[in-house]
Amino acid sequence: MWSVFEQISVIIKHCLKILIQRPDPMWAFRLFEKRIHPETARLNGEVTRWSDRCLERKSEMEGRECYQGSSSALVKQGFELIESVKMEFAGKYTNLNPLRILVHLPAWRVSPGVHSAFNNFVIASTFMGIEARFLGWDENVERWLEDFKPNVLMTCDYRLFLERINWEEVLRYRRKNTLKIGLSAELEEDGNTALSGRLRWAKEHHVDFYHTFRCQDYITERTDYKEFFDEGYDIFSLEFGANPLLHYPIPNIKRDLNFAFLASRNPAKIPRYFSFLGKILQAYPGFVDGPGWGFSNSDHFWCDRDRYIYARSKVGINLHIENQIQWASELNERTYILAACGIPQLVDHPKLLDSRFGPDSFFVAENPEEYYCLFEEILLNGEEAERRALKAQQITLEKHTVFHRTEEFILKLMKWCEQKGTCLN
Repeated sequence: MWSVFEQISVIIKHCLKILIQRPDPMWAFRLFEKRIHPETARLNGEVTRWSDRCLERKSEMEGRECYQGSSSALVKQGFELIESVKMEFAGKYTNLNPLRILVHLPAWRVSPGVHSAFNNFVIASTFMGIEARFLGWDENVERWLEDFKPNVLMTCDYRLFLERINWEEVLRYRRKNTLKIGLSAELEEDGNTALSGRLRWAKEHHVDFYHTFRCQDYITERTDYKEFFDEGYDIFSLEFGANPLLHYPIPNIKRDLNFAFLASRNPAKIPRYFSFLGKILQAYPGFVDGPGWGFSNSDHFWCDRDRYIYARSKVGINLHIENQIQWASELNERTYILAACGIPQLVDHPKLLDSRFGPDSFFVAENPEEYYCLFEEILLNGEEAERRALKAQQITLEKHTVFHRTEEFILKLMKWCEQKGTCLN
């Protein structure tokens, strides 16, 4: 914890910066972070190293006999549902051989959210028999155009993404090959430039369609997307979901962590971190990790080891951004991941939550005070926590996996190609 002298020093420094018109927007977060329970910083390194060792012992820890011998209802249900959904989707679209999708994958620290979503999309596509590959953040598109010969290219409509692709090579490839280009449908409120200018760029570079992580009803009903449709573009939804190949409960692990919170220090999230998490993080030690946290020991993406961390956690903490609270636009990926892993989830109240999950699937708080009370209720009432976690897990693995999302997206894309009279060869 900071001493009184250190806290006063930070405040004086901030005031001086204001006086010379150079405010530091992160000063409050640094102070917030220093007030987190000191044991949390120690746990970060210890648990991270432990999860890496678990991954090395994956075959030993995740053998079928381990699940069959488990006494946990969440572990048993999760195992059965995971086996069922994998059997349903394995190789299901192998007959779509002409479809070859190249997905522009950002570096993890550039955009953790897009990295995770695109990574899961390619993993799911491949599992389902669809040809999909990554265009790495530091890779040249020319090699992939020559070797893989994609007929669909997907990236994000941000300058940071677009400037890393040689569009002259892309257009040269298109003169002799079929290639449909899809960009993410971003609004100006998402921190982007004026949409009119981006749509002009899209026309000049022969962009064909747009995609979004938000739900289809939201983009259809909200007038802010009208300009896309007026220009003749279709927008296909690719909502977040749990990945059954990565997100599932682990047997024979004791829940000895009060909570787990895997999230980046996104500026859009910080005000809600302060109001909803401050009291919990100060009073209780737990596991916190992600880009931007000062005590983070992570130098790689969590997706292949977060299930072990969640297996040790009594509460899965989750918060949404303001757009998700005010509009029925999306649930963050964490909502589905926590549910699939079988961890009781404490969440605020995004508008889409009630239509995606039934009542009593989570512990849902309307305000910071209720959030803290529900956190303590989960710790005290393990039976009710398990009941809700079982319900959330079942709904997620039966309806909201990346297999379901990818299937819906691919079928819409193929139907759109047919309507446009496009043959993907």
